[in-house]
Amino acid sequence: KVKSRNQKFFSPMATRKILGTGGALTYGTKRIIGIANNKGGVGKTTTTVNIALKLASLGFKTLIIDNDPQANATSFLTKKNDIKFEHTLLNVVKEQCKVEDSIVQINECLDLIPSRLTNEEINFFLQTQSGQGLGASKYRIETYYKKMLEKLDYDFIIWDMNPSWSMQTKYALLSCDEVIIVANLEEFATEGIDSSKTVITQAVKEFEGTFDPEVKVLLNRVDKRIKTSFAYAEEINDLGLEVFDTTIRTDIEIPKSQKERVALPMKSRAYEDISNLVYELTGLDEVINH
Repeated sequence: KVKSRNQKFFSPMATRKILGTGGALTYGTKRIIGIANNKGGVGKTTTTVNIALKLASLGFKTLIIDNDPQANATSFLTKKNDIKFEHTLLNVVKEQCKVEDSIVQINECLDLIPSRLTNEEINFFLQTQSGQGLGASKYRIETYYKKMLEKLDYDFIIWDMNPSWSMQTKYALLSCDEVIIVANLEEFATEGIDSSKTVITQAVKEFEGTFDPEVKVLLNRVDKRIKTSFAYAEEINDLGLEVFDTTIRTDIEIPKSQKERVALPMKSRAYEDISNLVYELTGLDEVINH
């Protein structure tokens, strides 16, 4: 189902007041979300960055962790404003710096733990640690990133996941309370979703009682003019996963935003859809609809 609402804007003060009085989320309640799909090219990073930018504009203290060695989220957020950084997640994992020392401020409410191509070494490092240090048991694996993030004071921590189910991705996944699988309405879309579902289901069984995230699918690049889109949407629904009411429509502003490394224009369809998605995530849509 394709859903669009008239835009409504909330200041940080208004958001805080609404959600501090019985809304779906109260400020200070940390939510750790993984945005994933082992199929590349689905708009995962673009979605991650724009969700985080919108959350920050509402006053939510938000952290993006770039877990992809391609470092597209890092490039998007740092290059335009020439933001420099020294440490990445690799340095944290190798205990070469504290997690707090790897954090880069993007704006008043948005921070980033950046990535570089060298973050590919995280997989190798985690594998070599298996049986000693980090990977001494599956329970150490399960709690490693979770413990790392416990002391950080954010409303939202969002992982931009590597598009593969590597050890690096699984470690990050196990720290999440929620997982959003981004899927384009196109042929073979169900394959990436189904494999992601399988990995998550296996992890839930393996770490019973300690890992059981809420998993939802976000339909991306939705174009109602293309008849096959509805057939693909039905295939996705048949997988038995919950799907967000909000969908992200096709919009020429999305590739422009990617190329120029700038936020989506506020008058664009994509910005409206991202806003509606964030309202759905936070419970602000209940305010809009009543």
